[in-house]
Amino acid sequence: MNLTNYTDHPNNNSYTVFSFARMEQGEYFQSLLEKENIPFEYHFDDEGPVNKMLFGVHKQYFKKALNCNFLSYAKYRERFIPRWIGIIILLATLALISLAVYNFLKS
Repeated sequence: MNLTNYTDHPNNNSYTVFSFARMEQGEYFQSLLEKENIPFEYHFDDEGPVNKMLFGVHKQYFKKALNCNFLSYAKYRERFIPRWIGIIILLATLALISLAVYNFLKS
């Protein structure tokens, strides 16, 4: 089980393959690679249940490419906690703190 979107190339260990299922995220990653002048190989995988954009990057550029990968995920990430749940947590925390301060002052 791979928890990241990159892995070693199956045939050539001197390359790392980055995969993106979201096309806009893959296109942004590609633009970052081009901006950083990182050479890469591109393949569009339309076999299987999900289409993927695959980018092969040589290991000598791995750190720069990994930074581009982090930036592309940061730009297109979804909220971990929905906004309405965050507001409820914030209000509950404020209520508990207010109650604690009230009880402290009362005693």
